[in-house]
Amino acid sequence: MIYFNHAATGFPKFPAMLSAMKGSLASGELSTNRDSVVSADIKMKVFALRNEISKLLKAKEPHEIVFTASDTIALNILMQGLEWHVGDILLIDAMSHNAIARPAEAIHRQCGVRVIPIRTTDDLRHVVRQYGGAIKAAVFSHGSNVTGDVIKARTIGNILYENGIPFILDAAQTIGLHAINVELYHASAVAFAGHKGLNGPQGTGGFYIRKSFHIQPILFGGTGTESMSLSPEVIYPESFEVGTPAMHDLMGLHAAIHVINKKFGGVRLYREKAIEIAQYACDELQKIPQVIVYGKKIKELPVVSFNVRRYSCKEIGDLLAQHGIICRTGIHCAGLAIHQLGCENEYGGTVRVSFGSTNTKKEVDKMIAALKERLASDTLTKKDIKKIMKHVNENGFVKEPKLVGGLKRKPFPQANTLDRVETLICHLAQNDVMLREDIAELFQFTIRQADLYGHAAQYLGFAKRVPHGFAATAKGKKFLAMPRQKRSRAIVKAMLEHKPFYLAAEYYLKHNELPYYMKLCGIMKDCHIIFNEYRKENHQCAVMISRRGESMMRWVDTVFENAEAM
Repeated sequence: MIYFNHAATGFPKFPAMLSAMKGSLASGELSTNRDSVVSADIKMKVFALRNEISKLLKAKEPHEIVFTASDTIALNILMQGLEWHVGDILLIDAMSHNAIARPAEAIHRQCGVRVIPIRTTDDLRHVVRQYGGAIKAAVFSHGSNVTGDVIKARTIGNILYENGIPFILDAAQTIGLHAINVELYHASAVAFAGHKGLNGPQGTGGFYIRKSFHIQPILFGGTGTESMSLSPEVIYPESFEVGTPAMHDLMGLHAAIHVINKKFGGVRLYREKAIEIAQYACDELQKIPQVIVYGKKIKELPVVSFNVRRYSCKEIGDLLAQHGIICRTGIHCAGLAIHQLGCENEYGGTVRVSFGSTNTKKEVDKMIAALKERLASDTLTKKDIKKIMKHVNENGFVKEPKLVGGLKRKPFPQANTLDRVETLICHLAQNDVMLREDIAELFQFTIRQADLYGHAAQYLGFAKRVPHGFAATAKGKKFLAMPRQKRSRAIVKAMLEHKPFYLAAEYYLKHNELPYYMKLCGIMKDCHIIFNEYRKENHQCAVMISRRGESMMRWVDTVFENAEAM
């Protein structure tokens, strides 16, 4: 098995960690501060763990570290522990994990708080200027679990600090894998997970909280302090560590950090290895024309999200699983982030590969080879394209829609992405009718863009216009049942049966480059796609010619780029 899912949880776990957990359970290590248990040794071990976490966060006091069962629980405590009122404003980052977004939504529903997603530091400055004192807190993910991009925490922290706004940072993806400094960030609190970058046990997490940042507990019970009082004073960290802790998990986390420090030479060297593999994967994926890589191309965290044009993310995940490669596909519990990327409808989310210190370039090479092998079997070669052109040449071209005069005519493609036209045809085949609004939602388009892509499918013969939308033709309905390579053949054949595209492809084969602009205008004129008078100084006509020409070149380029990559 090749494990590329470290952003979910680290694996394989360090043997020393497993041994520490077993030893803790076997020796009966219980609570550190309960009345009937006196164990100086276990108290020192927990204090040592607090100290290690505080070092990772550059926090001043170990007692500012609180342990919880997860990063998600930590965020709920921090966010819901504030005293909210109707009219308060909560800022969250627009790429937030649901561990932030869902507590924020709950606070909105329960308390009448307004939640504002922030996309950029400029957005933040604008919102802070506009709403000022109404902003109760800001909660941001330090690193995205979808793209691996890291926010400018120092800049954000300075803006918030200067305006007296508490800053809660979610370091679930960054602790152990990216430098964190609570003082430089002016962070009021930082939530963290123990089982991801630190490769500790699942069920470990917690938060750092600055002494000047006051919240109330949201969980209550035994703490081992002031046990005669039903309303004890809030004490850090005890008031937030209610109930019997999973001491064996904490000892496992302590052992994992020890391995990172001793075996790997500290977190800096430990994370460099993982990020090196992620950068290699990112670079290799970008070499495949059909692959879309999301986020920054210089990796700051060992996380890479991608999709393959014409495939759902689940199809690619299933393919990799067949080769023994474990990744994650879908929404990644980060609906806001996926919506920002615009891929929830078209691809069903993303394929995410995330790496640890034990992964190798050879494992990445195996993933790349699996993708290339599948794409090669589903993609036409230049030889295939030439055969189609020969068939078209022998059987004649489809008649172009007749020009009626002016700009009123049946549509010629003005939809630049051929792969999306194919995706639309598949969706049309699955639905009786797709309204323009449905198409716009699918691709996050405007209504006009939805029309243009529907017209492109219509031009190729796979769709027909119906009131307020489009529907699949008989040809379009057959399309979905075809194997991938037959779909490719059907799309390319439908395209090349139109003389303008045939001539553009012929030019490409002869000159190994796309037609230049005037050549393209000549092709469109000869094929009666534009009138002679369209060459007059008319801005509307010039724009139309440019858009049609761009679509022609993009489609031809896509077909040959994919063929040459195989």
